[in-house]
Amino acid sequence: MTKQQALAEIDRSPVRVGQRWRHYKGGEYDVVAVALLEATLDPVVVYAGRDGVVWIRALHVFLEDVSAGVPRFSCIDEEERSTIPTPRADEYHRTRGRGGVL
Repeated sequence: MTKQQALAEIDRSPVRVGQRWRHYKGGEYDVVAVALLEATLDPVVVYAGRDGVVWIRALHVFLEDVSAGVPRFSCIDEEERSTIPTPRADEYHRTRGRGGVL
């Protein structure tokens, strides 16, 4: 996959930074970024849970069904969002040793 193909795949996807998505097991996650994996140029979704843990998943896996008709993630509309606050972006930053690690 070329960089241009990967960027076009991201543009065609419904995933956007700032959206909140619900995992099929119930957790809610905010999209931090949609990016390219450097080694392969595969599109990935960078997302964070309310506990501040940051995850990365391939875009196609993020959007796939885990079984017939059951999507792995579903976008949550504003009015459906949980009232529990989500950590700010600076709270995702974790410091280890001498340097910071995201």
